[in-house]
Amino acid sequence: MAFLLPTFLGLLATAMNSQLVYGDTTYEQIGGWGDGRCLGGYLRSWPDQYSREKCQTMCTDSPDCYYCSYRVFIENSACEEYDSSNCGVGLLDQGLPGYTTFKKIFDPSATTTTTTTTVVPLLLPGFESVDGGAGRACRGRSASDNSKAYYHLYNNVGLFKACQSLCATTPDCQGVEHHLGGRCEVWIRPGGIGASAPVSGYTCVRRVLDNTLGCDPSGLLGCHTGYELGWKICLPIATFLSTNQFCASGWMKNSTTDTMQQCILSCKATPNCLFVAWVPGDIPDPYICDHYSSESGCDLSRVTTLGRPYQLWKLT
Repeated sequence: MAFLLPTFLGLLATAMNSQLVYGDTTYEQIGGWGDGRCLGGYLRSWPDQYSREKCQTMCTDSPDCYYCSYRVFIENSACEEYDSSNCGVGLLDQGLPGYTTFKKIFDPSATTTTTTTTVVPLLLPGFESVDGGAGRACRGRSASDNSKAYYHLYNNVGLFKACQSLCATTPDCQGVEHHLGGRCEVWIRPGGIGASAPVSGYTCVRRVLDNTLGCDPSGLLGCHTGYELGWKICLPIATFLSTNQFCASGWMKNSTTDTMQQCILSCKATPNCLFVAWVPGDIPDPYICDHYSSESGCDLSRVTTLGRPYQLWKLT
């Protein structure tokens, strides 16, 4: 078998810059065979003896996947999916040998059909689509009303579900705008999301909540994040401090939770815990919940990071 390996690799090398078609999707090889994997924009991996064809099929089935990197060894194959933020020609990491990267290209001919297909975004309870949701970017009073002051921006969030979860944990969130590449705008405009504009690759949804008692009628959270149900009303138990920050010192432990509310309740049940920082993991569930002590000095000493969408809260 050993003498066949060079021949096998030689045949693979002839596939350089070739295009492989899966249904309505074409894959174009980036560089040569074994030139490396994407530098950034990691979404998820599938370490289970995957063939190149199966790796590309997995990427085809993932709306947020724009590149896939495939590693082939006799006993160790792997498939990694990436968004469009940091990959392509000249943007390959050769630190780990054996990876070959492919770019997903949608077949233009697939649009020439008499059948219209509507992509319906997966909504969490408490959200509704704005003008259909898919293919729409959020706007304020009109389709031309857009300002950075209207939203908190998070990059590399990953899936649409994670973007909605960030809204569910943000006080005064009015809705979200999400891009397939992982970009997430959490809208906090006082007047809400009043309009949208047609932009490919984006989804806009509006949050629908009853704010009377700080309770979420959808049952997703029971009470809004930072509240706990008392006698027929939701009582405040934590205060939102900031985004993209965590405490500089006083770290106690971390755990994985599905919601920011669970992270807060975990801190409440931990002696001497006063601050929590919550951030999506790599895939993006579960989420990482960091606990910080009352002696951390977090009110004055924090670390700011724009690369991860942290949310920092303090128990009341």
